[in-house]
Amino acid sequence: MQGKLPEKIDPKRLAHQGTTLRGEIPVASLERLGAAFDVRTPASVELLFAFSSERRPLITGEVSVRVASTCQRCLQEFESTVTAKVDVQVGESPRDDEQDFELVLAADEALRLVDFVEDELLLEAPMIPVHPVSDCSAPAATADVPQEDEGPRRPFAGLQNLMDRPKK
Repeated sequence: MQGKLPEKIDPKRLAHQGTTLRGEIPVASLERLGAAFDVRTPASVELLFAFSSERRPLITGEVSVRVASTCQRCLQEFESTVTAKVDVQVGESPRDDEQDFELVLAADEALRLVDFVEDELLLEAPMIPVHPVSDCSAPAATADVPQEDEGPRRPFAGLQNLMDRPKK
């Protein structure tokens, strides 16, 4: 299905149909993302619905959006693309100890597509936005660069002397 995206989706029904949703979510609908970033383009959405090996509805695909934010090193505005790879199962909490997938707990409920996409983009967005170092106008930090004449750090080397000291 391409074009206008539905407001709410039923992941179980879409998984039974093997549906792929493609389209865009308007900038005005991305309110939570807009509170954190200056959203420049509509969110591009491509989601495939299927069933996982555990027989849960599975949503895979990719969502992306172009945003502007302030670099926290040089305080200049820059644009970047936030792209989230989606791999989510919909259902009840798993009983096994290991879980290598993201789980949305809404087995029989309709999901608001805009909220789902915004969640994925917000999780993928940088917590502290910065330019790539090559593009940043801030002076390079020297504290992060190791000095070549320094040997390996041994914070507990002095303890060996205490252990070798004869006891009185």
